[in-house]
Amino acid sequence: MTAGAVCAALAALSPAPALATPAWLAPLAVSGSGVSATRPAVAVDALGEAVAVWEATGSIIQAAVRPAGGTWGTPVQLSLVGEKASEPRVAVDAQGEATVVWEESGLKIRAAVRPAGAAWQAPVQLSLAGEEAVEPQVAIDPKGDAVAVWMRFGEKSAQIIQSAARPAASGAWQTPAELSRATGDAEHPEVAMDANGDAVAVWDIFGETDKVIEASERPAVSGVWQTPAVLSDPSQQSFEPQIALDPQGDAIAVWAETEGLTNEVVQSAVRPVATGLWGTPVELSAPGAKSMTPQVALDGQGSAVAVWERNDGTSSVIQSASRPAGTGTWGTPVGLSAEAEGKQAIAPQLAVSPQGAAIAVWTRNNGSDYVAEAAVGSTGTSLWQAPVELSVGNENADGVQVAADGQGNALAVWELFNGSSGTIEGEGYDGAGPLLDGLVIPATGTVDQPLSFSVSPLDVWSALRATSWSFGDGAAAGGASVTHTYSAPGSYTVTVSSADVLGNLTSASGTVTISYPTCPAAEAAATSGTGVCPVSPFREPPVLSKLSESAKTWRAGHALARISATRNGHSKLPPLGTTFSFTLNEPASVTFTFTRPASGRRVGRTCVAQTKKNEHKRRCTRTVVAGTLTFTARGGTNAVRFEGRLSAHKKLGPGSYTLLALATSTGRHSVTRTLHFTITKR
Repeated sequence: MTAGAVCAALAALSPAPALATPAWLAPLAVSGSGVSATRPAVAVDALGEAVAVWEATGSIIQAAVRPAGGTWGTPVQLSLVGEKASEPRVAVDAQGEATVVWEESGLKIRAAVRPAGAAWQAPVQLSLAGEEAVEPQVAIDPKGDAVAVWMRFGEKSAQIIQSAARPAASGAWQTPAELSRATGDAEHPEVAMDANGDAVAVWDIFGETDKVIEASERPAVSGVWQTPAVLSDPSQQSFEPQIALDPQGDAIAVWAETEGLTNEVVQSAVRPVATGLWGTPVELSAPGAKSMTPQVALDGQGSAVAVWERNDGTSSVIQSASRPAGTGTWGTPVGLSAEAEGKQAIAPQLAVSPQGAAIAVWTRNNGSDYVAEAAVGSTGTSLWQAPVELSVGNENADGVQVAADGQGNALAVWELFNGSSGTIEGEGYDGAGPLLDGLVIPATGTVDQPLSFSVSPLDVWSALRATSWSFGDGAAAGGASVTHTYSAPGSYTVTVSSADVLGNLTSASGTVTISYPTCPAAEAAATSGTGVCPVSPFREPPVLSKLSESAKTWRAGHALARISATRNGHSKLPPLGTTFSFTLNEPASVTFTFTRPASGRRVGRTCVAQTKKNEHKRRCTRTVVAGTLTFTARGGTNAVRFEGRLSAHKKLGPGSYTLLALATSTGRHSVTRTLHFTITKR
């Protein structure tokens, strides 16, 4: 099969993951033994490879990688020896290249990069020498272009948002640029990127009497940050902004806003990529309580979901609201965590898959300890499953984070503190069937020539169970690599399905077109418009297939033989005789040979007819020809009605027979096909 055929086949594939029994798995240790670990962050690439980072004993930044379907690797140190580092953040592109940023002693921002499948590179400083910088954040687009933002202290302790970009093509970080206005103190920067490499950053900034949310955009084409826009109401105090972009570039920002002494609400503003203008803010949460620490995410179609913490003075719960793509309207808030007095749920985090699976995590006090909890829902709806506890044991969980891959799987990480030291734990959410990696479905094939089909299923979190194939002609097979031979021309839909042990199933389909063998160019002119190649050693023989009979046991008729070869014929089981059906790939002469067993005597190694001369020899059973029929059949399906009569004066009597069918065309002979039947007495 050619490379072009492979490409054509893959282009026609339509993967269809089915979320049969998604489930959270058991938590596993991510950080190494012998060190205390805290402040985790996590990112997952499109195929499920995960990167976790954290701050370890001695204020160093460590990282561990888990390949999809594999185990967590040994942690490695990213920060420089002798430097104290904290606040790590991580992002990965679609191919698995990871970028980590952190804050280092001396108030510097550093970054380290891990190319997909390779080792971590040495860290580099992003902030300018002599400047103090904190609060780093990082985003990356599918191609690997990265943008980092942070806050730096300027003259007279002024706070300014800065950014540096790293194009994937060069691999080098550019000189930092300033984003925020010099007339206020800006802090809490966040950044996101879309599939085109455009970036949007948000932050909150103090004015003389207010604190507002600002946003700036960096088009990938120019690479220049635009003049900031004010998103929130200047008459209120707004803080804690978050930003999300869908693949097309539509942006949604959320933040908390203070209204009076006891009321805080979550607000949101939307910037469609078509207009480039931020809309009027709307409130997501209900008034009458403190709603804070909002998070927002969008799926691949632009549907959004937001989560936040709501405290009414006696209890704190996690709430959510959704915004279906294209509607512009946020739905009514719904509760995710259990509402119980004194049992606080705090610090929500959120991840969304491109298909719209939403995974929210948070920590909640269960009366004695803080535990990591999670709920699963979908963007664009208000439907969420009941929350589940992720962490186990009598230890406190803190700083829970979550990331989702391109299939609907997710990974949550948190610090588990035993009173003296912390361990980073991770728990996978198996939300999708196996990845169908390396799928090969040929685009074309030839009648009666075997074709090879293969796939390498890989499940991100669970063991594999079974892989099956359906070839579109009624045949099926099992296994990762199979072969199949088609007996008739046409277009066939080939479907492969693979399941994991939880029952999550993924299917993909492709089309293979089967044709008759072509006439060699040197012989094409000799066909004279008949469509039949002359005899040639390179010409494939005719193919007779799908030989069947309507009845295996029947009574012979009295009328003369009625033999017909009709295309696509169908008949019900008659009271007398049977119908032989078969398929030809081209017109041909077909010969039916009827044989039956007969008694004989063994002479040497041969069973022959009995004579007076050999009647004393050992008895044996031989096969004799009872008669033949020859007729012309068409290409396609044929049906031959047979009632036992071979000619006007010869018929088959009662007994057991074998039919041998042979097709002949221009001196070429098909493979002989056989059937067995019995003619009964009256």
